[in-house]
Order: sequence, then structure tokens, then C-alpha cells
Amino acid sequence: MNQQITTTRREPELPVGEVAKYFVQSGMFPDTKQLATAATKLIVGRGLGLSDYDCMGGLHIIQGKAVLASNAMSAAIKASGKYEYRVVEQSEEKCVIDFYMVNGGKLGDKIGSTTWTMEKAKRAGLNGQNWKKYPEAMLFARAISEGYRTHCPDALGCSAPVYVEAHGESEIPGREPQIVDTTATVVEEQIEKRKNKEIERMTLQGRHIESVENASSGQYKWFIITVEGDDRKFTTFSQTMSKVARSAKHDKIMCDVEVVLNEKPNGDQYWNLAEIEATQEVV
Repeated sequence: MNQQITTTRREPELPVGEVAKYFVQSGMFPDTKQLATAATKLIVGRGLGLSDYDCMGGLHIIQGKAVLASNAMSAAIKASGKYEYRVVEQSEEKCVIDFYMVNGGKLGDKIGSTTWTMEKAKRAGLNGQNWKKYPEAMLFARAISEGYRTHCPDALGCSAPVYVEAHGESEIPGREPQIVDTTATVVEEQIEKRKNKEIERMTLQGRHIESVENASSGQYKWFIITVEGDDRKFTTFSQTMSKVARSAKHDKIMCDVEVVLNEKPNGDQYWNLAEIEATQEVV
């Protein structure tokens, strides 16, 4: 094989403490409510070469250890520059993944293969509800984690146990499995579980921006947007959307505003500004 492999690693742009505050305040990760926990994930994850987003969604602190979710392991393999994998077969009954070395940015020799079947899962006692709901994703999670440990344990410079919270599994001894009802897949949507529940989404078309206010609580800062003919307040942490809103307000330009009603795990609801687009050029 002579397939070119491209790997990238993003350098962190903001200090750990500042990023940790933003993530905790955003409420995007319900399992991370303490600044210390968020900062720990960021410090460990950055040391392993993960992006800040992957640190929060792909790392979990369990029994005093930082462990990787299976989707983070698959991303780590591809980003390592040393290893690569290919899914040979994937169905509701079987998942086969081949693992390769990467030499000079090119796909090199095959170093091994892992296979997980539903029969193998049953023999291992893995027969929970999520195996019935998401068999393909569960088989992939097991196959990629086994391959990571067997064929490329140094993809992140260390070895780590797999932790598949989204599908109610943990390979951490002594921790009871938790069954989480989610439609996310381990491959593409595992970290969707971090979000607050979306209740309603709508687009307010052709509206003028009435006000753009700065808001803060302690060290946290955000923006509150109000629009013509609507008494709701829409929050956003995005400076870009705030800039567009301020310019549109100043120049009295109409905008299409997309807003989302979210619900926190504790039941509190709030309106978020999801997108704002001026109907004519904003300078």
C-alpha cells in the first residue's frame, strides 16, 4: 500500500484556566461541573496531544484516573502519525478492524487485526440494553479499544483503559456500569451526550437587533441579545455573533436570527443564540 496519511495536532490557544471556565460555564459537559476537573482534563489531554474539545468529551476522571473513551482512542490512533486503522467489516453481528504502521506519512505494513462479534460479546457477558440498541457501535468500541491496547498502546505515549460512558460500559474495575439512553454512536456522536437537551429551535426572520449587552458573573462573561418584537433574551458566548449583532444594530440592518431553547439537566430552561446572519453586508 502507498496511501498518504495526513495527521494534524492543534496547539492550545488559551490558558488552561480560562478554557476550563468557559467549558464549565457553558454547561455543555454535565459530568464536569468543577473547574478543577475541567482543568485536569485539559492538562492531561493537552499532554497527550488532544484538542481542548476532545479533552472534555473524550477524557473522564474515574477513581482518580484519567481514562479515554473509545472514540478518543480511534482519533488518537489517526492523529499519532505512527499508526492507522481501517474498518474491514462492520455490521450488527461483527466488526473487523485492521491496524497499520505509518512510515513517512504513508500507510505501511499491517501490524494486526481485531475482531469482535456478538457471540464474543455474549461470552464476555456484555448483553446490556445498549448492545441491543446499538450493536454496530458497541462492536466498534470493543474492537478499536482492543486494537489500541494490543497494536498501538503508545499512540498517545501511554496506555489507558477504555471507558464507554455513552453506551453504559466501563472497563474500570470496581465501577458499576451505567445505562445511558442515547442515540449517539461511539464513532461519530458519542460526545453528543454532553449537551443540554434541546427543546425548541426557531428562526426569527427579518428582525432588527434591539440591544447587545455585556453580562458577567464573577469571572465569566457573555452577551445578551434582544431582537425587534420579541421580549426574550438570547445569550451567547460568541464574540463573533456579538460583533455581527452590534454592527447590525448600529447600522439598523435586518437579520435572520436562529435561536434555541435548551434545558439543563436540573430542568432550568434558557434561550441561546445559535446563529445570526445579516440580510445585507455588515462592515
